[in-house]
Amino acid sequence: MTFEELASKEWLLTNGIGGFASGTLAGCATRRYHSLLTVALDPPSGRRMSLLGGLDETVIIDGVEYPLATHIYKDGTVFPNGWKWQENAWKKPGGYCWSFALPKHVSLTKTVTMIPGQNTLHCTYELFGSDASVQIRLAPLVCWKEIHSEMQHWDGFPLVSKGDDSAWMIQATHDSPELTLQGNLGTWEKAGWWNQQIFHRIEAERGFNAIEELYCPATLTAPLEIGHQGQLVFKAMLGSGLAGQEAFEAWHPFGNPTDIDFLVHSLRQKQTRTTILAGYPWFTDWGRDTFIALPGLCLTTGREEIAKQIIRDFVPWVRNGRIPNRFPDNGDEPAYNNVDGTLWFLHCIGLCGLTDELSETMEAIIAAHLEGTVGDGIYCDSEGLLRCGDDHTNLTWMDAKVEGVAITPRDDRPVEVQALWINALRVAGKTELAEKATAAFLAKFVRPDGLGLYDCLFPDGTPEGAIRPNQVIAAALLELPDEVNQAVLAVATEHLLTPFGLRTLSPADSRFCPRYEGGPHQRDAAYHQGTVWPWLIGSFCDLTKKVHGTDANVAPFLAELERHRTEDFGLGGIAEVFDGAAPHRPNGCPWQAWSLAEVLRSSYRAA
Repeated sequence: MTFEELASKEWLLTNGIGGFASGTLAGCATRRYHSLLTVALDPPSGRRMSLLGGLDETVIIDGVEYPLATHIYKDGTVFPNGWKWQENAWKKPGGYCWSFALPKHVSLTKTVTMIPGQNTLHCTYELFGSDASVQIRLAPLVCWKEIHSEMQHWDGFPLVSKGDDSAWMIQATHDSPELTLQGNLGTWEKAGWWNQQIFHRIEAERGFNAIEELYCPATLTAPLEIGHQGQLVFKAMLGSGLAGQEAFEAWHPFGNPTDIDFLVHSLRQKQTRTTILAGYPWFTDWGRDTFIALPGLCLTTGREEIAKQIIRDFVPWVRNGRIPNRFPDNGDEPAYNNVDGTLWFLHCIGLCGLTDELSETMEAIIAAHLEGTVGDGIYCDSEGLLRCGDDHTNLTWMDAKVEGVAITPRDDRPVEVQALWINALRVAGKTELAEKATAAFLAKFVRPDGLGLYDCLFPDGTPEGAIRPNQVIAAALLELPDEVNQAVLAVATEHLLTPFGLRTLSPADSRFCPRYEGGPHQRDAAYHQGTVWPWLIGSFCDLTKKVHGTDANVAPFLAELERHRTEDFGLGGIAEVFDGAAPHRPNGCPWQAWSLAEVLRSSYRAA
């Protein structure tokens, strides 16, 4: 593969307690988030810090040096070009492997693994097929930074850097973890140099600072012998250790990593809270995302018990009949600014058969919505429909704002919120209320022009005529007349369907944005204005089966997403978004939980 092909494919390993390692197959970092060891000091996602930015490897054959590392620098220079020696790269359970074909018939395999339940990374090297004298020199590039930032040189870094022949320890500050480097090969020698002007080009494309500086405290040089595996271990410890094996073992027995180990490792637990991180590498856990993703990540894959635990662990966080929208990673209190997350929560309670166990919680949630005590203008009106927010709040999943202005104002009665509300009433056994709301829904949301359902009703009763995928979510959830389902499916197929999911706005709309790119404001303006979201394909497949029968073949709608999962962007996962216009470039978060979840769920139903 070319350098561009290798640099565009990203890999991810996680440890089950909020930590991860990530990079590109080429070995160069293209994001600020690429790090060989990022830890969560307060799992599942609180204060995530990167300790090991990279590892420069040089193979020495009969005295001649061959660098395996690759970096991109600020002036565009790619150096060294270690990627050229790469022969192959592949995923294995719990790890990634690279093979290198070097001069004099030297073949080297490198394997990187993370230890479940520990903040520990293993790098293993194995030599094959040569009588040459072979050594390897390893130069770890360390840092101490919050994951959303770039590491920069500062005087006095690190606070501690010491070691002996067998191990080296670095501590950035008095309250940071100790990073220990040790292995079964070679000896350590003090270094003390900075690798400067490293360029993270994806961050530059996203409109952020893109220059990083990493520090090498010491280097290790060791002979490599055929048949002997050399191993280097990086381990982060804080006091008695960061979140450890006990927390991991509490949920690990429910499911072992397989070809979908990203799914397993997207589950996090600290004490009594189990959750799903919304996406790697930068998202925390979001209530809405958790319960949209739960059926595909847990129920489809046979992890019913952990699904139930996730639900139970959200119950103590219910406030005024609402679950959190987001748990921040900076220790702040959770944000409750959503209308739909709680309704997806109730949907999952029904799917998991927890209605009797959690009847009091459900009653309190429904009562708060009926009485209008939830907040943010959320209340059930006299017709049984759920009203919410204003033109400044944006409480649905289409929540992008630019300079405080809502890009897709959907205040008052969004279509999918009504469907979720009606569904929640049924789950809670409020059949009479559900029937009343359904009658009002059919009277007000079915479009007379045959284009399915309105996207929302504004406070004055005016319908929003934009063709958006929210009507597909609604039709998939509700039992609507056949002709309505057919109309929704037809308009979605014509205007919204792409090989990677559904667009968020019809290309025929003057507000349509064909590409998701640029700085934060430009991207936010395009986020729900035509950008494709893969998770929506789940509702589209559900609706297809409603219209054409349960035996309808939905596999063609999933084929490109399945290919993308194994070949493009974030390997093993599915991107958060794609461009609205062909060729539909992947973008956003490389490993998005609900994207993968809905493809898994739909693939299972297609099988």
